[in-house]
Amino acid sequence: MPRPVHFEIHASDLKAVAEFYGALFGWTFNQFGEFPYMLADTGEGDGIDGAIMARQGPAPEVGAPVMGATIVIGVEDIDAEIARALQLGATEAAAKMAVPGVGWAAYLHDPDGNVFGLFQDDTEAR
Repeated sequence: MPRPVHFEIHASDLKAVAEFYGALFGWTFNQFGEFPYMLADTGEGDGIDGAIMARQGPAPEVGAPVMGATIVIGVEDIDAEIARALQLGATEAAAKMAVPGVGWAAYLHDPDGNVFGLFQDDTEAR
C-alpha cells in the first residue's frame, strides 16, 4: 500500500520558516542545489523527512479554508509545545481539544500562515 514518504511546506521566506521549525522541533535544514528548496531532517525513528519550498503566490489568509494537507507532529507535552510555538511566532488556528480515548490535538499557524497540528497520545483524554 502506498505511504507518504516526504512532505513540503510552502514558504514566502524559506530561511525564516526553517528557523521557526528548527527552533520548535529541532529539525535541521540544508539547501538543495540551486533551487529555492531546503531539505528537512526531522530526526531518527518513525516519521518522514521533508522540505521547505518557495511559495507560488500569496500566503494563505488566516481563517481561509486549508488547501492541501496538514502536517501533524507527535509531541510528548502538547501544552509546552503550544506555548513554545506561540513564543516563536505561531498563532492559534484551533484550540487544544480532546480526541476521546486517543489523545490531544491542537492546530497552529506558522509565521508564514501555514496550518500545522500537534498531537499528544493520551488514552485518558476526554
